[in-house]
Amino acid sequence: MRKKIMNPRFKNATKQVFLLIKKLGFHGFIVPHSDDFQGEYISENNMRLQWLTGFSGSAGTAILFNEHVHLFVDGRYTIQAVQQVDPNLVTIHHYQEPSPFEWLADQVEPAMSIGYDPRVHSISNIERLKKLLKRKKASCKATEKNPIDSLWSNRPAPPFTPVHHHDLIYTGCSSDEKIEAIAREIELGGAAAIVLNEMDSIAWTFNIRGGDTKYAPLMQGYAIIRSDASAQLFANPEKFLESTKARLGSHTKLNDIETFSNRLDNLGKAQLKVGLDKNSSTDWVQDRLKKAGAKIIYFADPTKLQRARKNKVEINGAHAAHNRDAIAMIRFLKWFDENSPFKKLTELDVVAK
Repeated sequence: MRKKIMNPRFKNATKQVFLLIKKLGFHGFIVPHSDDFQGEYISENNMRLQWLTGFSGSAGTAILFNEHVHLFVDGRYTIQAVQQVDPNLVTIHHYQEPSPFEWLADQVEPAMSIGYDPRVHSISNIERLKKLLKRKKASCKATEKNPIDSLWSNRPAPPFTPVHHHDLIYTGCSSDEKIEAIAREIELGGAAAIVLNEMDSIAWTFNIRGGDTKYAPLMQGYAIIRSDASAQLFANPEKFLESTKARLGSHTKLNDIETFSNRLDNLGKAQLKVGLDKNSSTDWVQDRLKKAGAKIIYFADPTKLQRARKNKVEINGAHAAHNRDAIAMIRFLKWFDENSPFKKLTELDVVAK
């Protein structure tokens, strides 16, 4: 059997990370495949898990503990993970047998401290971690900066792709109408504002599409929407065409993403009640708001149910997409029936067609 040759960079990277987390006073550290925006797909500059381990799948969590990396993946990636990581550095576990946090809770001892980056974990994720560790009289603590970022010397730049307006002929509803509907939900929830950080929610609310992730037309950004239907969209303004800016709607003001932290502080200083979704808002957003003086009210991101209810234009768009897809499939099956009896077709031939 051919011996697998591993990249020595991963050994050096692992060693450096362990030295740094030890210096920070942690007995372990958690590295998920996630980013500030809590979406399924992340940009190359946020692929810390891949930088650390070599694993490039779209779901996974690494726990650094006792001078070793423990990588948790689901059934889709068990073979891929074995092929990509160094078995001398990384032990592979299945996500559900047990879950990463349950496994960690079984390993820790009293008074141990586990570090995590609050920007890449949801509120509910960290609540679950704290609860499990507390049973063992251990704790977890947020870092101000992710230790990997200071070691990742050739880290790619943040994505920079144009943002386009998604026209009314496809959405069937203007961004102003959507913001007004969200504002009503905020008021019903007893809050003065809500903070959104999921790219899907941002794209739907403001009728915009981008290219910051490889497999979905999304833009990295944040939003603060108030119960009076005023909305602040935080992104890189240079990504926006002038025509896109002009079509954001009368309720929306575009802000530089660098000002987002200060705007959270302003919500806190005004002692406002701010709505957050525990499953999509990050622990960092919650902590920033609380420290500034805001009162947090938890309720579901109101865009999720609203965008699940398709209007007539969206339904017609789905039908049209299915028709286009069906025609392509019919043409392919015809080609396959005509060619497969006479020549050997490989999977690559089929994929190419």
